[in-house]
Amino acid sequence: ELTAISGVIAIRSLSYSGMLAIMPLYFKSQHLSNIAASHLLTIMLFAGAVGGLMGGFLSDYYGRKQLVVGSLVMSTPLFFVFFYTHGAWSMLFLALAGAALLSSFSVTVVAAQEAIPDNKALAAGLTMGFAGGIGGLAVILIGRVGDRWGLEAAIFILFLLPLIAGLVGLLMQDRPAARLQRQASETA
Repeated sequence: ELTAISGVIAIRSLSYSGMLAIMPLYFKSQHLSNIAASHLLTIMLFAGAVGGLMGGFLSDYYGRKQLVVGSLVMSTPLFFVFFYTHGAWSMLFLALAGAALLSSFSVTVVAAQEAIPDNKALAAGLTMGFAGGIGGLAVILIGRVGDRWGLEAAIFILFLLPLIAGLVGLLMQDRPAARLQRQASETA
């Protein structure tokens, strides 16, 4: 199970880090000003932070696996709708996509700690450090795609990666939601 969680984190990290590296270049190629491009990234990052907070609450209610899979699968179409819309609608969909992408960030760390409860520090290190680092290093491959086939091709791949991460998340163990565990301990 830890392999599946690490895979989810590495693929999500590749998507996230790649977007932070490639999207400003794409925006510049579309003649957006540096300020407009930075505003768009700020919207995505701020919404991602809010999504991270909401993800913790939602995972306690619905379950970690459901939150991880659902949010990642949902972020791919939201990113594509952002890409093909304009104005306020585009910004709204970018915010929703950023929130969906990053809502599973803390949840995957907790899921890893639940997978190896006797080694919580190791679980956090593997998920936050190793898997996240591998995903970040793989951005080099996305850069090669952008160099060879263009920035739109690179962004297309980056937008598909959360869907792939969500599918890998299906391999995670399905544990009862924290809310259900609390109810069970209260009745016992």
